Amino acid sequence: MTTDSNDELMRLINDLAEGSLSEDQSHRLQELLRDDPAAQDAYREFMSLHANLHLSYDAGADGTGLPGLAAMPGNSMLAPSFDTVGASEKFVPSGRVARSRDRWSGIHRVLLLSLLAAVLVNAGLMWRMNSVPPSPDQKGANALASAEPSLDVKDGLAVITRTVDARWEDAPSGHSAGAVVGRGRVRLAEGLVQFEFFSGASVIVEGPADLELVSSMRVDCRLGKLRAHVPSQAHGFTVGTPGVDAVDLGTEFAVSVTKRGDGEVHVLDGEVELHPVEGQSGMSGAKQLLAGQGARYAVGGDAETIPSDPKQFVDRETMLRLSDDQHQARRTSWLTHSRRLRDDPSTLLYYRFDDHPAWERVLHHEGSGSGAGLDGAIVGCAWTQGRWPGKGALEFKRPTDRVRIDVDGEFDAMTFAAWVRIEGYDQWLSSLMLTDGFDFGEPHWQLSDKGEIILGVSGDPGVNYFSPRVLGPSDLGRWVHLATVYDPARGAVTHYVDGEIVSRDELREPIRLRIGPAEIGNWNSKGSGRHGIRSLNGRIDEFGLFGRAFSDEEIREMFDVGRPD
Repeated sequence: MTTDSNDELMRLINDLAEGSLSEDQSHRLQELLRDDPAAQDAYREFMSLHANLHLSYDAGADGTGLPGLAAMPGNSMLAPSFDTVGASEKFVPSGRVARSRDRWSGIHRVLLLSLLAAVLVNAGLMWRMNSVPPSPDQKGANALASAEPSLDVKDGLAVITRTVDARWEDAPSGHSAGAVVGRGRVRLAEGLVQFEFFSGASVIVEGPADLELVSSMRVDCRLGKLRAHVPSQAHGFTVGTPGVDAVDLGTEFAVSVTKRGDGEVHVLDGEVELHPVEGQSGMSGAKQLLAGQGARYAVGGDAETIPSDPKQFVDRETMLRLSDDQHQARRTSWLTHSRRLRDDPSTLLYYRFDDHPAWERVLHHEGSGSGAGLDGAIVGCAWTQGRWPGKGALEFKRPTDRVRIDVDGEFDAMTFAAWVRIEGYDQWLSSLMLTDGFDFGEPHWQLSDKGEIILGVSGDPGVNYFSPRVLGPSDLGRWVHLATVYDPARGAVTHYVDGEIVSRDELREPIRLRIGPAEIGNWNSKGSGRHGIRSLNGRIDEFGLFGRAFSDEEIREMFDVGRPD
């Protein structure tokens, strides 16, 4: 799509959104969509943001004023219509323009619904009600490969429940406590990891280790040491090795495998049945081992009976103790880093959510700045446990829960950062921090129910900078570090998850940002729409707002120092 045709397309979409599209313009818009795949992509994204995002809510996107598609005769795949929020909150997708000046009248909606249905039918832009993730050129011109959403729970085989000094060969930031792991290879360079398989089996792995998760009832071990506790619900759980398959017949056993494939099996409680891998061990048939017994085998060689030795393998009690020790060490390191953030001259607002008694209804600002509204006013939220035992957090559960803040000043650049544990995507948009209403220069930092991070900046027109879908169902209940940097000097808005860049968009028309009265975890819409509920369902145990653009390295350090395990 050329620059001229792109500008023309944007003008036509603007006219469409404002209700001033003529019949000739309507035909021209259809021509542009029909003949140009790039135009179709731009239009599809527009409709995806404002229709697919809100299919279930009979709600409009943030002030674009473009209604969704009506479910019309012969178009059963089209989305139902929805109303728009008030014109005081005007958003457009990053890199696209869409204005809204007035609420749609009923007549305008009917006319435009018919027009939009015709446009999409003629342009061949039918899509499923559960839309696929947008391509990188649609959502963030520089969205990175690391922006893939986490594994869907239904595809998982196990969940990581604890780690101690774990370092992964492929360094996936998502392999932390609470992460869901699916079928495939897992390589642990060092440290300890506890997996709880969906069958009920619990496995503690000591690195270096090379595993293949096959099913919820089987894991293959090419290298490393593991200890499996198997309840009756998971009897038959199998650990495969290069020489034998160890099939559990009751309770607990351990396995070790060397680099050349030699191994040992130790029965710690109950019974295990060994099945030789053809041609890989000296065993002639299946062999049963009872508690206290073990077997040592060499690949291609003989097998011998040995006594089991539980001391070679980390048990669940030791794992818990080591995990608690690591939590305390991490918390100590984090406190040192948090003091640096507190003393940073750019710190506008900084909450550690720490050292607050259960009755406290004031969230204390830790930064060097001062102001009447910097100490947050807690409304409804309950104190709960944060990332580590003994650390505080606030739980946002009801639509009324929020923290009221007030930040003075205007800023060329800004960094938003928070540790969040999301418990559910209850609203089509969930607040991280939203200014009251949405006046010129005010930012809205929030999450979509599709797992996108969105920074909206009010202007003329306003702009939405959003990440790809980076959070999914498997992230529920897991502490994640979220950050967004608004950087005019670099000319970019960058979103981060767990210290990694997930998207970097070109900054359009830099605007000095201002906060004023605002809320963490909720939104005071100031009456700008019927669908102003954007309450967060989850916990927050650290929140920072800074009047400068943090570097990629600084964001990474915030995650590394603050990670819970």
